[in-house]
Amino acid sequence: TSVVIPGSITNIGYNAFSGCASLENITFLDGITYIDFDVFYDLPSLNSIIVPNTLDACYIYSPSFSYDFPNLQFNEDEYGYYLGNSDNPYVIFLCGKRLDSVTEFVVHDGTKIIAEWALHKALNSSYNSVVIPKSITYIGTYAFTQRSIDSIYYKGTKNDFNSIELSTQYNQGIYECTLYCTDGSIDISNHELDA
Repeated sequence: TSVVIPGSITNIGYNAFSGCASLENITFLDGITYIDFDVFYDLPSLNSIIVPNTLDACYIYSPSFSYDFPNLQFNEDEYGYYLGNSDNPYVIFLCGKRLDSVTEFVVHDGTKIIAEWALHKALNSSYNSVVIPKSITYIGTYAFTQRSIDSIYYKGTKNDFNSIELSTQYNQGIYECTLYCTDGSIDISNHELDA
């Protein structure tokens, strides 16, 4: 079974497809901006998810993807796994690969969303810095849970970073980390989020 969600529906609600055991393919068309928690919960037959460039926030618990969806087709680069579309295969950074031979982890240009626990699988990797693109619009809970990270390089300004939707615990697990922007730096280990 396949489903195509038109762009006239901008928000996909909590548990929208949960338990649809025969669902194999989901395509979200341009216009959709928000996907809520557990939309992809308990979908054992899922093979593909196509997400649009208009997506600004998507609450995905990334560590479960490889276990819950053994047949799901991911896009990937040398650093991690992504969901996207034919124009931009890197819309959502799902999870990082375990890389013991690099000191810097790079999130692909064009990525808009860094999923919850995105670096969890890479916990024992050797890198101590992460590079994220200016295109980011949302950073999920525990996104940078990697105790060795001491530097994050953001390709935008401090004002650009402050316009990103940040989960209240996006920086949990990194205790002495500086975010370097093109016009200065922010100590994100103490960064207070605007309410």
